[in-house]
Amino acid sequence: MKIQTVNQLISVFKDISTRHYQINGFGIGDNWENGTSEKMHPVLWINPTTATMPSTDNGYKTFEIDFEVRVFDLVNKDESNENEVLSDCIDILKDIITEFKGHPYYVNSQLNIIDDINFEAFTEEFDEEVSGWVCEISLMTPVLTSFCGIPSAEITGFEFPDYITYEDRKIYFTEDLIAWIKNNNIKSQNDNKRYVYRNPFEKASDNKPKTIFDNIRNWAKVRDIYKKGNSHTQYVKLQEECGELAKAILKKDKPEIVDAIGDIVVVLTNLAHFEDCTIEDCVESAYKVISERKGKMINGTFVKD
Repeated sequence: MKIQTVNQLISVFKDISTRHYQINGFGIGDNWENGTSEKMHPVLWINPTTATMPSTDNGYKTFEIDFEVRVFDLVNKDESNENEVLSDCIDILKDIITEFKGHPYYVNSQLNIIDDINFEAFTEEFDEEVSGWVCEISLMTPVLTSFCGIPSAEITGFEFPDYITYEDRKIYFTEDLIAWIKNNNIKSQNDNKRYVYRNPFEKASDNKPKTIFDNIRNWAKVRDIYKKGNSHTQYVKLQEECGELAKAILKKDKPEIVDAIGDIVVVLTNLAHFEDCTIEDCVESAYKVISERKGKMINGTFVKD
């Protein structure tokens, strides 16, 4: 699971406070000195202060948020345990930082600590006479780079493109993906807008083309070629493209030759689809035959034995 929202980040700190054997209290906010009396010590207290989305050549890829983090404990009236309190409190902070940096859960969640961490001690603060340490922890998380997960209505007059670019890959709006989005959108609690959860969407949209032929088939799907066309129309198209190739060869027009050969491959890919096979199957089948074929060249043509 990717940790992205401020609430999720706060929950991470709270979770640590419940699991760490030396932490007995947890709080959040900037009024920590007035809220500690109701807490059992030692206390982990956090306060989100600033946030940033650094700009890159590829857009806004990360979200950075700074937390003021305090760990403190009660000091005896005679201050006999002050050094022990300070030692324990900074060790607790070091434990938290170590877990953030090394635990597989946070690594897999793409949650990172950035920048150096400086600690400042405070002693005999407030009526409770607490001592401890405060530091600033800057956390970086990935941001939602696709508009598909945004809880908003569609833009008036906008038509979906064939695909969107999402985290350096193309997501094609195939019939299956469109159907999935329609069946898995959730109504917002605040209004009538609808959205989809990011992680399920990532799994459902895992249709990254592996080959150029996948690209061609996805292209044909979104243009309804497979819905409204057939083998006959593709065969006619093939003859047309072969004619274009012949014309380009006679003219020795290299760009047109490349274009015509490409068009022929596209048509053959679609023709194979209509015949319930793939262009890859056809090419592999043909190669298996010719790879074992023997013969010789006669007048510029290979003639099999």
